[in-house]
Amino acid sequence: MTQVELSKISMWYHNEGQPALDRVSLTIPSGSIIALLGMSGSGKTTLLKIIAGLIEPSSGEICFDGVSVKHLPTEQRGAVMVFQNHLLFPHMTVEQNIGFGLKMRGVPRATIADRVAAMLELIQLPALGHRKPAQLSGGQQQRVALARALIVEPRLLLLDEPLSNLDANLREEMRELILRVQRHFGITTLIVTHDQQDAVLLADYIALIQTGQLQQFGTPDALFYRPINEQVARFLGGVNFLPGELSQQTIRTAIGTFCSPINTPSGEVMLTIRPEHIQFCEPDQAANSVSGIIERCQFIGTFYRHTVRVDRLNTPLIVQSNSPLLAGTMVTVCLPPEHIWLFEAGS
Repeated sequence: MTQVELSKISMWYHNEGQPALDRVSLTIPSGSIIALLGMSGSGKTTLLKIIAGLIEPSSGEICFDGVSVKHLPTEQRGAVMVFQNHLLFPHMTVEQNIGFGLKMRGVPRATIADRVAAMLELIQLPALGHRKPAQLSGGQQQRVALARALIVEPRLLLLDEPLSNLDANLREEMRELILRVQRHFGITTLIVTHDQQDAVLLADYIALIQTGQLQQFGTPDALFYRPINEQVARFLGGVNFLPGELSQQTIRTAIGTFCSPINTPSGEVMLTIRPEHIQFCEPDQAANSVSGIIERCQFIGTFYRHTVRVDRLNTPLIVQSNSPLLAGTMVTVCLPPEHIWLFEAGS
């Protein structure tokens, strides 16, 4: 297991007005799974390639277990990267693909055969060792690429969008396989993804990267429920935002006054609360409540999404519930104090 420390990593490409990465600092705990989350072009894959040694940063430091690897070639870092398009050797069988790294290291043939057989069992493809990559499904090819990376016992496993080309059922199967294999080896793993659901279901910690900058690093629930700014909240599905003035745990907004247990310095703040935390309530339950009209109700598959128009609010509140309400219905919604989150206005 390996701890990775990134210090002020920046990456400039020629003829570009802004850096692909801008002073990214991050400590990745040993044995954990980290999701590098962000939109396409945010710098996630560039950071992964820098860690792997495939490209050298313009500035900054990279350490594995406290030792700099910035100038070490890829093959000496012990970091193996699995690319989005697998890059399996088409002329080799599955067994030969998985065992290729060991063969290049001069490992005896019998040992390679034993370890390849064990890897095929681990990735649940024990009967497909003699097939060629073209005879496999996309999910099976991804499993083979994962086995080929792990069989050489790397210090770090780096996965670039491992689930992006899979349908819903295969994504779930692959998530379970990645978790099972990672826990089996205890290897520090970094996963690049643009999908917040994959990040939440796979990762111990999420590093949200936007326009080359690290916005927030923490556990999935911390990013969802305690976002550092509006950008983070919106990226992770936040849709309810109320500007207000905070004074002694009371927030005055255009649609009313709300109480919150958060005690931060007084001043202008942005209040946010996730749709699943807002509750429909009776009109006489006045604490932290506001009245409005249902504009639209949408069935999302496992819940109903209600758009609630409130007077003096430019954008409607979005409320999630298990039961539908008809458009035009007058409602009262409650914002539970324990689920209100505040951050500095304009952050």
